[in-house]
Amino acid sequence: MDSRDAWQLDGEGLKGEVLDLVRVRHELQSRLVLLIVEMFSREVLGGRGFRAIAQWLHGSTNLEIGECSLLVGLARLLMLEPVVADAFHRGDVDALKARQVASFCQHPPKNMTLADVDKARGILLGLASKNIVDCDAVRAAIRRIEKQYGKREDGVPVGEDSERNEFYASKGLYGRVTVKGDLDAVNGARLITLLSSLSAPTPEKDGVKPHITVTASAKDMTDLKVLKDLLPSTEELGFAWTDWVGPISIDTARMLACDCTVTRILLDENGVPLDCGKEARTATVPQRRALAVRDGGCAFPGCGTPSGWCDAHHIVHWNDGGPTDLDNLILLCGHHHRTMHHTEWRVEIGPDRKSVFYPPMSIDPYQQPIGGNSPPTAA
Repeated sequence: MDSRDAWQLDGEGLKGEVLDLVRVRHELQSRLVLLIVEMFSREVLGGRGFRAIAQWLHGSTNLEIGECSLLVGLARLLMLEPVVADAFHRGDVDALKARQVASFCQHPPKNMTLADVDKARGILLGLASKNIVDCDAVRAAIRRIEKQYGKREDGVPVGEDSERNEFYASKGLYGRVTVKGDLDAVNGARLITLLSSLSAPTPEKDGVKPHITVTASAKDMTDLKVLKDLLPSTEELGFAWTDWVGPISIDTARMLACDCTVTRILLDENGVPLDCGKEARTATVPQRRALAVRDGGCAFPGCGTPSGWCDAHHIVHWNDGGPTDLDNLILLCGHHHRTMHHTEWRVEIGPDRKSVFYPPMSIDPYQQPIGGNSPPTAA
């Protein structure tokens, strides 16, 4: 670790030390979980008045009880999942994804055999260990497995169980209002969608009005074999996707479809919307919906800005003769839209009709291509 003050470091030194500290942070978290596991095997809290390790940790530090419970819960799961524990302690996966994988493996669909669980564990750990893979991607893979093997023993997925919902709003000091809640995926998406229309940044004028957008495969949305046979090239994903909360179960998607407007977007063999080119300068509402399906939000690698806050960027500028069709458009947030216009970053649509970015030589002298963001529904 560099002993100089932060102001003495150059740009590379700052980035290097930040990455070093992230590794150290994980090592300390790993050590903390190991010690909590050891505490479970001993009566270290006897006579101290604490009924559980989480309460003791909360009472002895300034950590919130929720964070303490998450740490203790992770330790309990890793005691039962040694393979996941090894991956976590090696630094292959972070705490959140380790908890996801371990929790699924401890509560798999009822039709899965032990061999199936072992295989699923390996697949999920492989996915979770990749760079720029978030918890939504892991949850989408879990939804796909659940769809393949049937429902869990406990029925509704925890993330969509409305009976667990809690919401509090109270007036505080100086008349301010304190809001706290814990909502299921669907109601959480509804709340964020309503709030997003009141929040900055403001999408461009051709943006879609605030509403919940759920993307699902036609095969997933029907149980009728005759209809499935009519769609031989359509993949069954095993989950649906929302802009704000990521994957949801097919059962919940079907519930929402009972009272909604359905937009049909035809996809190619790569799960990418087919071209519906227009000669207008700005993207139409149907085109923006198709872009939301393909890109999922800002397409720039590592960005998580949702589609409702993005602009439709022309890869070949309109003034240079670039058409307004899907193969010449990508979704970009305001920051990355400016980046593409004012720096030497380049973007193309690859052979699979998904975005590929090329960094400037100042970042990568070899300018190796980087795949743009793409939701699992377009994978």
